[in-house]
Amino acid sequence: MKYKFNVLVTGGAKGLGRDLCRWFADKGADVYVIDKTSKASLDSSFLLRLKDYYQIDLSDRYAIEDFVADCINNKIVFHILIVNAFPRYFKYFIEFSHEEISDFVNIAFTNHLFLMQVLLKKMIHRSFGRIFIIGSKSSFQGYSNGSLYCSLKKAYIGIYESLSRELRNTDADVTLSLIHPDAFSNIDGKEYKVYDKLLNKITKCIDTGIHSNKSNVYHVYLYKTRIMGSIRLVKAMIDLWKR
Repeated sequence: MKYKFNVLVTGGAKGLGRDLCRWFADKGADVYVIDKTSKASLDSSFLLRLKDYYQIDLSDRYAIEDFVADCINNKIVFHILIVNAFPRYFKYFIEFSHEEISDFVNIAFTNHLFLMQVLLKKMIHRSFGRIFIIGSKSSFQGYSNGSLYCSLKKAYIGIYESLSRELRNTDADVTLSLIHPDAFSNIDGKEYKVYDKLLNKITKCIDTGIHSNKSNVYHVYLYKTRIMGSIRLVKAMIDLWKR
């Protein structure tokens, strides 16, 4: 089935974001991308599959505000938002400078919330819209040197739990979905062998979410992760019982 949608993907120049752009384009959607990567450095064949590319640093609040204003002025309507851009700074929490923490939070959380809020208003007004947040299994199992990364991924669980309830109070067909994929690359961004398998599962979740009128959480885990998660859950229940 072809998608007659306008899709906005944050962090769509590389990795998972880039492949989700390709998938949507193959489905017939008009794909728009926000990413700080220089447009000149991107493959021309990829750019040709996009409707438009905006070279924007998500840490820059004013750049995001200008982008939103530009879209409104040009009457660009987004039916689907993919919240994907996320800093990949992995080091100990005490090693971050104040500026690095501020930029990290703005990119991963604050400016995404602003973007979500603006687009949600438009979606509710038009009575249709889909927002997909790319979460992580690290929301439940923190990494030893990824305190900021893991904690902000986990923050989206709270956003989902509250905002999905808010959306039930509207008559609009607008949903919010949270996708928690298993690890598909290392801290340097190198993809694991299971990447294609996980990508296929993620796109199936998105396809399901587009055709569903209910918000949902999707866990895209490999069997090993599911087994380890079950073991941790049993241990937690035993510890709780001992208390």
